[in-house]
Amino acid sequence: MADTERNGDGGEVRYRRLVEEAPEVVMVLGPNLVVRYASPAVGRILGLDPHSVVGNAFSVYLHPEDGAWARDAFSVSGARGSESGSQAPSRELRVRQADGSWRWFEAVAANLLDDPSVGGVAVYLHDVTEKKKLRDQLAYRAFHDPLTGLPNRALFEDRLDHAFARAGRHRGSVTVLFVDLDDFKAVNDGFGHKVGDTVLMALGRRLEAGLRPGDTVARLGGDEFAVLLEDSDDPMGATRAIERLAHALREPVAAGEHRLFVTASVGGATGEPGRDGAEDLLRKADTAMYQAKKAGKNRFELFDREASKDDCGRIWFEHDLKGALERGELEVHFQPGVDLCSGKIVGMEALLRWEYPWRRQVPPAEIVALAEMSGLIGAVGRQVLDKACRQGSFWQRRYPEDPPLVSVNLSAKQLRQPGLADDVTAALQNSGLDPSNLALEAEEDFSAEEAPHVALSVVC
Repeated sequence: MADTERNGDGGEVRYRRLVEEAPEVVMVLGPNLVVRYASPAVGRILGLDPHSVVGNAFSVYLHPEDGAWARDAFSVSGARGSESGSQAPSRELRVRQADGSWRWFEAVAANLLDDPSVGGVAVYLHDVTEKKKLRDQLAYRAFHDPLTGLPNRALFEDRLDHAFARAGRHRGSVTVLFVDLDDFKAVNDGFGHKVGDTVLMALGRRLEAGLRPGDTVARLGGDEFAVLLEDSDDPMGATRAIERLAHALREPVAAGEHRLFVTASVGGATGEPGRDGAEDLLRKADTAMYQAKKAGKNRFELFDREASKDDCGRIWFEHDLKGALERGELEVHFQPGVDLCSGKIVGMEALLRWEYPWRRQVPPAEIVALAEMSGLIGAVGRQVLDKACRQGSFWQRRYPEDPPLVSVNLSAKQLRQPGLADDVTAALQNSGLDPSNLALEAEEDFSAEEAPHVALSVVC
């Protein structure tokens, strides 16, 4: 506003009232960026006396990091402000409150020097503090693990890509460590998930504390962590980092009244730009971790290309099987059993089928062997039982007088699963299949010592 109010001008009076009652902060700056007018909203939002603001440089109230932009945007001699009525592009910036804290505003500046009712650069400040807090929270959650607060897989992979780019410019290398806690399921099963979560949070903090500035530790999911060591051309520096991580994992974790010792298998791999990609390096570290597991757990292994040839294929095969389970992609086909005398179908044997992503149909024996080795046999068995029982229930409704007997094969390890009886009961109840129309058959021969245990496991 001009310093002298012309009360005879009704339009100007109405304009002043609109400005003074507006929820936004409005300031008018002179050519030297000194505040010539401040609206009452300065008091409501910033806790400042509007009259005390007048006469001070606008930069006094701006965060130092935002001052350069403000000088450029509000300068009447710059290209943006040279034309009357022109506006500088909006920008989010911080303005200091009376208590010294900062609030975020979306700022717009308009050159109104030639407007006799204003005579300056009008600055409109819309408070976006809460909106920015929410936006920052959502962005944080998108890239951080909610339990530990560590970077998640998406942020880790982004930092790994940037590390490769920096290493390429400086002809350096990057090291990735894949950390998998040993037998962590026993912690959750024995002490409960609350204790398990406490352990994960404590170990996450320890891993983070053991790193150098600039390195990254992330929780990829479950009990899996990954570590990014930049500037790994210094072998001693990387070795010391690994030693600190090993020490962090060696100490017991206090979880309530419990003191738990948790070990980890760690795999490491070092890559150079041009020879490796970020995804390749993470996969190699994962492979090395599996080699550490296979060698007895609670140890560190570096990636060995020769030793990993078979393991690589197995690991990715296992990864794809987990995805197939989650998406329900395992199929159950049925082979009829026919009475040769009457030609009547008396039974239907469930056969497991999985069409691998590369269009190769995997034999059931291979699926079962992998599921047993990776601990997925329970999940595979439940999915087969569920689908077989649902199909059997359909036949039961379709042929109520004489439904075919549905037969499901169980592997040796599946029969020894403690929850097998519950799995069978749940499949029957969920499908509505009469238990008398389901047969469970063992695929393999068992020793005399195993037989009683097997018999008890299949009782429903």
